Amino acid sequence: MTTRLPLLPLAALILAPLAGATADPLHLQLFSGIDREAVEVGGLLEVEVEVLAVPESGADREALDAAFRAWDLGQQLGSGFDVIRETAPMGRAVGSVVELQRRVIVRVRDASVDAVPSLTLRVSIRGRDRVYRTRPHALRTYADGGAVRAAGRSVVGITAEGELDGVDFERIGSAFAVGDDALVTAYHVVVGAKRVQVALPDGRRFTVGRAWALDPVRDVAVLHLPPEVARVANLRPLVLAPAFSPGEVAFTAGWPGGTQRRTVAPRFDDLVLDDQRVRMAANAVQPGDSGGPLLDGRGRVLGVVVSGRQTGGAADLLEEGIALASDPTAALADYQEATESVRLGRALAEATRALPAARAHAAVGAIQVPARRADWDDRPHVALLREALRQAPDDAVLQYTAGMMLEEVGEARLAAGALDASRRAGYVPAGYSLAHHLMGRGALGEAAALFAETAAAGPYRRLGAFGQAQALIGAGRYEEAEAALEAVLDHDARFAPALYLLGIVRLAQGRVDEAQALTVRLGARPGWASALRLPIEAEALRPPNLEALPRVALR
Repeated sequence: MTTRLPLLPLAALILAPLAGATADPLHLQLFSGIDREAVEVGGLLEVEVEVLAVPESGADREALDAAFRAWDLGQQLGSGFDVIRETAPMGRAVGSVVELQRRVIVRVRDASVDAVPSLTLRVSIRGRDRVYRTRPHALRTYADGGAVRAAGRSVVGITAEGELDGVDFERIGSAFAVGDDALVTAYHVVVGAKRVQVALPDGRRFTVGRAWALDPVRDVAVLHLPPEVARVANLRPLVLAPAFSPGEVAFTAGWPGGTQRRTVAPRFDDLVLDDQRVRMAANAVQPGDSGGPLLDGRGRVLGVVVSGRQTGGAADLLEEGIALASDPTAALADYQEATESVRLGRALAEATRALPAARAHAAVGAIQVPARRADWDDRPHVALLREALRQAPDDAVLQYTAGMMLEEVGEARLAAGALDASRRAGYVPAGYSLAHHLMGRGALGEAAALFAETAAAGPYRRLGAFGQAQALIGAGRYEEAEAALEAVLDHDARFAPALYLLGIVRLAQGRVDEAQALTVRLGARPGWASALRLPIEAEALRPPNLEALPRVALR
């Protein structure tokens, strides 16, 4: 689901350019990027720098070419990197616009490296040196991925089948061994299921019929694993991390689409909401990852993945992954104290009757059934969500989950209240989603403030910055929007929607040549290039609406 943000007529932008238009004879814009933000010590990293310029004369162009070719990137990167290969400078000219590119492959030498430093391009032109700098890129390192790879062999795939209001469903998820007779997964993967099957790494499948413990509040389930299956499959029990430091590298392991997969994130952060602990990591997750582990660098469990975000390679979605993981400690304590397992169907039914969180998960599961009939009636499930919200007003995660689903089925006012309650309780994803809600209603100032709040929160910082830029441009606050767009383009220097918005900002600043140059940079995305070219060539034309990023919710 997307919202559309109408931008101001460009005529208004041209009539009121901002002060400080560039006096740079090159009209130069400098972009840089790295191909990953977390790398194993001894691993390879690609650093790229690109120049976009509109030189005012042939002599200016020659000075830029000479400086760019002489630019020693390896020396500026410093002693933490060994240069493995450097590509020859590449360039092209499209009309008056010059585009130059350099790439260098380096090996990260040791764990002390925490950033790719700012790189400086000096151009001697018209009797003076002009200096242009990239922004530094934060980098996380880890010593050895072997422990994580070993932990991944204890992760299995899960398929839950059942029926909700006459509609059959099938959910896929992941689980991991925590004992000789137990698997942990996400509660929402199995809620309402009549049959749960586990796919082992060797291809065999077996049916899970019993559970040790359920914790709907934290979205965790501990299922019974027949010991003989664990032995034959060689599923080594994973252990909880005894201590953690937010900001470390984190890993996920799961079975999206029935295939084993592992991802690495540059950092994770910790949220404590009353007695709930939620960990956020910058891992891209896909449907089927829910229930898998969030792991530290030693292969120990930091949490159970319950939701997140991935882009799926979509061209106009910002490539910033997010994984949200719940604390399984309470459920594992119940498992340790249990004397015998309980039939899974009975355990799920009892939990649904007793706990608001369980009823909310059941309602969410019903709304999310993909095979919904055309005459599907959401009203009973909306009523369940209303009841859950009323009974658990202090449960931030539940308020967020229910709020997202209520917005999905058109209950916008109730959804906004739930998201706001979750945000005020400290749950970062709710602030991001509420900001989108406000932007869709035209409350641009409030949305910009909420996006800025979100941008300060770890893995959400680029998503928040991009949303903030959209809201600020809609409100005519172009200089502030430029700073937010820089944060986005430092992460993905070819993200077309951000380049388009930067072009709008350049026009508002009276920097028409630089806006024109951005249409060249958007050459691989002709739709966006044409959208920006229209207001450049005809001031009175209104820019086309910009598709906002979708809300972050993946189950």
